[in-house]
Amino acid sequence: MYGIASDAGGNAIAVGKATDGAMLVQPVTPSGQAGTPLASAKGVGRAAAFGPNGKLYVAGTDDGMVVRRFNANGSVDSSFGTGGTARGAAGTGLAVALGPCGAIYVGGTAVGADGLPFAVVTRFSDNGSLDATFGTGGTAVVGVGKNSRVRGLTVQGDAVVAVGDTAPSLQVFDAYIVRLRADGSPDPAFNGGGVFYYYHPNGGAYSTFTSVTTDGAGRTVAAGAEVTSAGSSALFARLDAGGRPDGGFGTAGLQTIPATRSAGTTTPVGAAGVAVAGGGEIVAGGAYVDSGLRSPALYALTPSGQPDGAVGSGGVVLGPQLDSGSQINSLAVAPDGAVITGGETVSFVGDPTGAVGRFASFGTPPAAAACSGLPAIAGIVTSVITPPGSAGAPSGAPSVAPPATTPGAPTTAPPSGKPKLSAAKLKSRSITAKRGTTLQFALSAAADVRITVGRSLKGRKKRGGTCAKPSASNRGGSRCSYVEAVGSRTIAGTAGSNSVPVTAKVGRTTLKSGTYRLTLKASGGNSVTVTFTVRKR
Repeated sequence: MYGIASDAGGNAIAVGKATDGAMLVQPVTPSGQAGTPLASAKGVGRAAAFGPNGKLYVAGTDDGMVVRRFNANGSVDSSFGTGGTARGAAGTGLAVALGPCGAIYVGGTAVGADGLPFAVVTRFSDNGSLDATFGTGGTAVVGVGKNSRVRGLTVQGDAVVAVGDTAPSLQVFDAYIVRLRADGSPDPAFNGGGVFYYYHPNGGAYSTFTSVTTDGAGRTVAAGAEVTSAGSSALFARLDAGGRPDGGFGTAGLQTIPATRSAGTTTPVGAAGVAVAGGGEIVAGGAYVDSGLRSPALYALTPSGQPDGAVGSGGVVLGPQLDSGSQINSLAVAPDGAVITGGETVSFVGDPTGAVGRFASFGTPPAAAACSGLPAIAGIVTSVITPPGSAGAPSGAPSVAPPATTPGAPTTAPPSGKPKLSAAKLKSRSITAKRGTTLQFALSAAADVRITVGRSLKGRKKRGGTCAKPSASNRGGSRCSYVEAVGSRTIAGTAGSNSVPVTAKVGRTTLKSGTYRLTLKASGGNSVTVTFTVRKR
């Protein structure tokens, strides 16, 4: 078992590889009872995460990078990708993270022309399609050199932070932390260039960050391992919002805890999963080696980065030694604060056996970030833009009265008891490349809302009355207007008023002048359409 996630009820889902070659997706109750594995195709599950409405996302490999989505009842979500599976780069998926507004990030590796792997992050839209506004065709190359990989991801607003290891020289592996902006490019404000590298001060041959999370203060917390002259150590780092080592954590932002005793190692042993529990306590799972015998280990640090002496022995809790060795590969904090771990035990003969553990509560974890916008798709961004005519707008900015829903816009009545969308309007229906507006709408109950952006274009009617782009085949048709899809995104709408910033920026590209249509569709409910125009200035 490689990855684990906890749902709102404290149930766990462990993912890995079954003996028959299928991707293992194994439910486990809070009491430790294994349920019936979810139906899955061939492949290997490497990471898992629960999203809105209890849906489960499993990232891994099946002749390439894949992410699969399951409904809350355990069935395959056939509306996602193709038959429940979305495919990314021709590589390996090792990590998954969900943005608060529907974006799905999968990190791992792809193979270069020289046959060596390089680190990549792929972003999918909520329907499983590749998000073309991110990187190239949905995939961003992390840019830390060849022989590199992404082993962990965390989302920070409209950016994603990736961690892993790289060995451009093919001799020494170094750990790294990188933050990518909404378009997939390195964030130059992060550590003054986009990347934080960790080099062992005594010239260690192997260091890696295997997992990463974001604490309640917006700081990056990474965990991993490094090889030292004395063996291996669990490695921890905390970076401030600017990507620089946090002086209030450990020693200059770093901390290590010995992970071996009476043993030398050539590959790092230490932490393989990290989470922030209640009160800022940092908890990581991994392994500890004593005289060649490997045990699962839980590492606990105080918010200041010191080993928590109140937990286990010097902040380390060792699990039972099973067969020839066992380890924790990932962990998650349940809503009640209990730590759930997923890993394996390895016998001298036969295949490894998956193992799920549960440790007493460390306190309720920080609440997940709420959706405050949409990351870099057509007409919609996460940054707050002052609408024309509002306080703080440039002097002389035109003031346009907020219009009602566009006259004549189609509105379908929702079935009884379903969420109802209403009061959809734009504070201004005219925007420029420098000045955006805000989309407002109301919901009768919390629901996912899909927002689709399309451009209105002039066309000609084909036989049968359908409007299409002018061509030789419809040369004699009457003039009409049609809508060309630009992009879409699903957000988690809340009951009552909602607002989403709207801009003319699409990644690095500015929308052309013209008329655009925003269609809002509540999951299981009605739809509403409003229009806006983009002008040069």
